[in-house]
Amino acid sequence: MPKSGWTEIEYFVKQEFMCPCCNSDRISADLVRMLDRARKIVGIPMIVNSGYRCEMHNIEVRGSPTSSHLKGFAADISTPDHQTRYRIVRALFLAGFRRVVIYRDKKFVHVDTDPNKPQDILPIV
Repeated sequence: MPKSGWTEIEYFVKQEFMCPCCNSDRISADLVRMLDRARKIVGIPMIVNSGYRCEMHNIEVRGSPTSSHLKGFAADISTPDHQTRYRIVRALFLAGFRRVVIYRDKKFVHVDTDPNKPQDILPIV
């Protein structure tokens, strides 16, 4: 995201999306804008667990070799309970996201804007 682009983001800061091992910040501006819109809709804090990942960090967290995090198109958002998960997922769809993954045994949802992956999906894994 261009440095000036962060001035229009109300609810997030660049550091939330940076790779924790190398501090690279190659996150998609569209992804962040859509997340900011979703945050406004939901009306509660949205905590980013993972944004951009370099190859080394992706391997470290056992991410998929084709992970959208590697391209800066993905974020994992904390969902501490079922009610919060419902509210956040609803807001993500209202904000225009078309790729959301819900994990049964994890306390986060994955969302991405990867144009090279199937759209209009809601897998529960």
